[in-house]
Amino acid sequence: MKTITLRTPDIFNIDGHLGFNQVWYTTTWQRSAGCGPTACAALLWYLSHTRPHCAELTAAHGSGRVGALSLMEAVWRDLTPGMMGVNTAEIFCRGALHYGEDTGIPLNCRKLQIPPRHPGRDAENALTFIEHCLTDDLPVAFLNLSNGAVKSLESWHWVTLIGLTPTTGHAQIYDDGRAHEFDLVRWLRTTSLGGGFVALEPAA
Repeated sequence: MKTITLRTPDIFNIDGHLGFNQVWYTTTWQRSAGCGPTACAALLWYLSHTRPHCAELTAAHGSGRVGALSLMEAVWRDLTPGMMGVNTAEIFCRGALHYGEDTGIPLNCRKLQIPPRHPGRDAENALTFIEHCLTDDLPVAFLNLSNGAVKSLESWHWVTLIGLTPTTGHAQIYDDGRAHEFDLVRWLRTTSLGGGFVALEPAA
């Protein structure tokens, strides 16, 4: 079974934490509602450390956890959660692209919205989307609005997806500073509210 992963996942080792963590935010509201900006900041961080011409995306914020939090705060200004949080891939992309414009690095957004449960939902389409992103060395922000039969996930929550085993449908994610694995196909087949997937890439 071949697992497709990012080429340099160690970029997400932030002072011993795996990935970004919304609890680093300084206010109660940010820590409660900040999963979307946190996931967006993680995608930008990876781009800036793997594409030299994207370095300006994070150049003003420094390194380590201090730099990560500074980036999260900056992203919050362009991707500010409302009362429902950042609950669509479209909202996520709009904020991310605005951040890119602010830093002078135009970005493209690949997105796949997963609709609420219906008989025609195609798990293969989602697996193909994620596989293509990871093959292009792009982490994927994953929005889970409802767990379905996958109890290990947190509902109404964005995480960073860094690996996929297409033959089993299992995905690897970073959340809360740790690595997790779950059955993505089972989620796709049982989630009642759906969610979405987003990857960011340079426009040029």
